[in-house]
Amino acid sequence: MSFQFRLAAYEIDTSEPKYDRIDERYPEWRSKCRTFFDQLGKCPEIAPEKIALLQGFAILRSIGDTFAISIDVNRLDKNLTIRNQMLLEHGFATVDHKGLEKLIEFTTTVLMNLFKREGWDWEDVMDATTFTESLP
Repeated sequence: MSFQFRLAAYEIDTSEPKYDRIDERYPEWRSKCRTFFDQLGKCPEIAPEKIALLQGFAILRSIGDTFAISIDVNRLDKNLTIRNQMLLEHGFATVDHKGLEKLIEFTTTVLMNLFKREGWDWEDVMDATTFTESLP
């Protein structure tokens, strides 16, 4: 969600991206995305019908978004692997406690950085947020 939020700041809708507009404003973004994915050893579609999480991150980095640039790419990639394996997300497996703790810590850090960047108070939002208890 943080990447969708940041993309919206550039008027990029992840569900219906207008790539021609991105091309006009950021002519080098496609080549920068290709380079980014090559470095990760991945080869997803650069301009998909809907923008997924990692593609959104790559687009943000390619257009110079300082929030995306501040995130450690290797940590993101490792945590996305954990996330994508989770049964609750896209996955096919359970995640061990250590992996889940790493994912929670990384996600919390990313969100705290986004809140700070946007001038939102982390504690106020956490106080107003209701969490459900985990199932045993």
